[in-house]
Amino acid sequence: MTAPIETLSALFLAELAALDAFAARREVEGGLLPGREDPDVRRLVEAMAFFSARTRAAAAASTRAAVRRIAAGTLDDLLAPSPAALMVQAVPDGGLVEPLTLPGGALLRVATPEGKVGIFSTGRALAVLPIAIEGAGLVEARRRLRVVIRLRALRPVRGAVELAFHVRRLNDYRASLALHDALEQHVARAFAVADGEERERPCQVAFGAEPPRRIEDETGEPGALAQIRSFFHQPEQDLFVHVSVPASPAPWGTLAIHLELDEAFPADMAVTHDAFHLFVVPAVNAWTDLSAPILCDGTRDSYPVRSPSAVLEGLELQGVRGVYRIGDRGMVPILPAALAQEGDTYEIEDDGEAGEPRLRLCLADAFERPAKVRVDARWSQSGLWSSAVGRVSIAPQTRHLPAVAFRAAGPVRRPAESPLARDAARCLDVLSLRMRPALDRRDLVGLLEILGTGGDGPYRGAHALLDALESSEAADPARRAGGIRRVYRLSLRRRSPEDAPLTRRLAAQVAELLDAWTEDPVDVEITTGADEARRALPAGGGARA
Repeated sequence: MTAPIETLSALFLAELAALDAFAARREVEGGLLPGREDPDVRRLVEAMAFFSARTRAAAAASTRAAVRRIAAGTLDDLLAPSPAALMVQAVPDGGLVEPLTLPGGALLRVATPEGKVGIFSTGRALAVLPIAIEGAGLVEARRRLRVVIRLRALRPVRGAVELAFHVRRLNDYRASLALHDALEQHVARAFAVADGEERERPCQVAFGAEPPRRIEDETGEPGALAQIRSFFHQPEQDLFVHVSVPASPAPWGTLAIHLELDEAFPADMAVTHDAFHLFVVPAVNAWTDLSAPILCDGTRDSYPVRSPSAVLEGLELQGVRGVYRIGDRGMVPILPAALAQEGDTYEIEDDGEAGEPRLRLCLADAFERPAKVRVDARWSQSGLWSSAVGRVSIAPQTRHLPAVAFRAAGPVRRPAESPLARDAARCLDVLSLRMRPALDRRDLVGLLEILGTGGDGPYRGAHALLDALESSEAADPARRAGGIRRVYRLSLRRRSPEDAPLTRRLAAQVAELLDAWTEDPVDVEITTGADEARRALPAGGGARA
């Protein structure tokens, strides 16, 4: 485990300066004979500084590695970097005859104007239908305001359809959130009217993001902390309006969806004709693939992990899902060193603060029988997207879809490293919070900073809106966890009435965080400004009308 040259040089110069200062002080005191400028003495001083610097660098690297081993499995969702993110829209043309489903984890090739190419994977499955939006607007009917979304079918549509409208107003997140929040608060009912019909068909409406899924070949869902980090990193993924349209007696070519609003809907809220978009899905610059084969012959104990692709630029190893030994009967899994009691083992070690991770292998018979090993890894290209990019072109990486075009629905969110990745002391502090039965305001503010409010984005500095947090125990009517539940009372400060939608989203994420941090049942009561206390339920799946 060697430190990068930049770190070692900085430590060397610091040690050399300290030795020079000590020698100069001793000369003034008369405790050291002159001669610091003698070449032999100077070389000895530099050697002492070099070895001291290497010792400090090795000790720091060992400490970081030890802390990461302790945190493994507990803080994985907080330690992993947030990859570059992008909202992608699929646009069907007249050639799309049947519905098309793009599975979750589908790979997209994203190219910048400079010719750089990155790979993004979709966050969930996307169903593309032969339907296009003709426009939207705010109309008044029967003394009630309605948002009317007009659809045109590229082919006659039969049966029930599920439509997910992404709200994107004025190409601005706050403006989009204001409209989405107003609809969520004030939609009274929804119905659809097809061409040639007068009968209103009631529709179900839901707000928010669909439950996220891991990439195609993984099981389960991301943890609650990973979902909260993903929200703060790419909050646009939450701005969906889901409408379930029942089947009509006959195929339709045009359809109008009416969202009827109550009297409290803000009268000054404008609904532009292009405020709603179909077939939008979040995508991130991360995907899984097997590494290039590694030949383990017993002459080395660690190996670099390389991607099999020689075309893509800036590839970085973001995580390891498994390591396999290639044998006559296929790939045999190798256990991590932390789990294995005997036999072959592997371990991932960081090669210094900025070095590439390396795979440490321990194969008992590698010297007599060299073995090939492959790593099932998660890859990213953080360096490729660390600076702002202009318009990008998007196309499927492994599929040919002639009837569907892809385009970016917003800017590319730059990747963000976890604040815990290089701070072992802070990582231990967060680990210690797991041992506490409840969080206080200081703990909650620190966690929100780690989860994303301390970085760039619309929620930058939002943790400062937390005024007070109190917790207590109460009886649980459902008799969970021994009949005891944890009750949090949170006070949030709202800077202006225009910040109400942002504050509500923040409150929902705080409620999710408090609920996810402990195994005990949790209730959260939130007050915002002069509002009365309200009970915040975990945010997942959205509200239905």
